[in-house]
Amino acid sequence: MSEQKGKVVVADDNESIREMLSMLLEMDGYEVHTAENGAVAIKKFDSVGNIDLVVSDMNMPELNGLELISEVRKRDAHVPIVILTGEDDSYLVSEAISRGAEDYIKKNENIHEIFLPTISKILDQYRSKKEKT
Repeated sequence: MSEQKGKVVVADDNESIREMLSMLLEMDGYEVHTAENGAVAIKKFDSVGNIDLVVSDMNMPELNGLELISEVRKRDAHVPIVILTGEDDSYLVSEAISRGAEDYIKKNENIHEIFLPTISKILDQYRSKKEKT
């Protein structure tokens, strides 16, 4: 068995997307903790500890993606956050980035192809920054 690549929280109110992303991450060697909304994601973030990455849908009940970014940033100023969005809303994307998200991924037919490379790149950048401090 290969070494674990890191702990990831995946928050999405769409169960099939949550399961698909979770499966991709697990097959690539990540420990995945899923949440059906932002409030559950924060509980997992707090209880699991040492989370390496948060992947969050933008539109969820109880705590949306923007609110989740703010809550995570209160707890950890540096953990990478990637937002998933099905919408073409540049305001929401720029708001997510300004609140502390590293990147966003569009939910479309190409998500299978771009998800893991994007996650790997962000985690590599995060780890090299962390090693320099």
